[in-house]
Amino acid sequence: MRKDYDVNKPVVNPKLVACMKQLKEQPTKKNELAFFQELEQAIFLVPVKLDAKTKEQDGNQAVLEKGSTISFVGITNANNEYYLPYFTDWNELGKWLKQKDQQTLMLSFEEGKELVLKNEAYAGLVINPYTENFMYTRDMLSGAKKVVVEKETSVQIGIPAKYPTKLVDAVKELLPTLKSVSSAYLLYMVKEGEGSYLMIVDTTQKEVDFPTIGRLAPQYLDKGEFLDMVELQSAFGQNAVKNYKPFYKKKKAWFRR
Repeated sequence: MRKDYDVNKPVVNPKLVACMKQLKEQPTKKNELAFFQELEQAIFLVPVKLDAKTKEQDGNQAVLEKGSTISFVGITNANNEYYLPYFTDWNELGKWLKQKDQQTLMLSFEEGKELVLKNEAYAGLVINPYTENFMYTRDMLSGAKKVVVEKETSVQIGIPAKYPTKLVDAVKELLPTLKSVSSAYLLYMVKEGEGSYLMIVDTTQKEVDFPTIGRLAPQYLDKGEFLDMVELQSAFGQNAVKNYKPFYKKKKAWFRR
């Protein structure tokens, strides 16, 4: 948690919530940058179970004594995958569990990322699962670096010199099973001197399809290689694919009378 955060204040993130809604409605690069700026500063409520003896310190704070244990509570999605839930405020937490005395910890996004990556029981982390439902799989988190955005930066995009053929072949085999995906492109992106593969996907179900595709990346990419994904419908996606052809395009169905 941020050292400058006042633990005596209630946890609320109105700017982050506004950015999340704006990014969903208009997935532009500008809105994405604004979201990451707020995400970097945000403190979240994370439900836990405490088996602990505490002693008060400075009035409203409690210090855990030696031998105390903290168990993080998880949430299961439709695929029976276990996610660490992050809530922007008590109202969002109440949509999941209407329990007045629910114990919580206040954590940053980076702290949650580290927690998930150290615990293989978690498939990822999800922010406000009953409203905005921003989901980050283990693969996304393992490839995510600490985000510090001060201004828009130039991005170079092109065909990768080292084409990840095995990954592309695996994704080609997967995509026909994802009915919401119409096409996909594979490019390479360099931003602030750091490169990553970039997959642009034409999909109507980003929240479902991106995690499914993302799970393939660690199997076929070398250490230090990362895969980013964006929607074709976004302004960034539209600009990125100009002059490039998709590696996958859904076949049209032909019907005989």
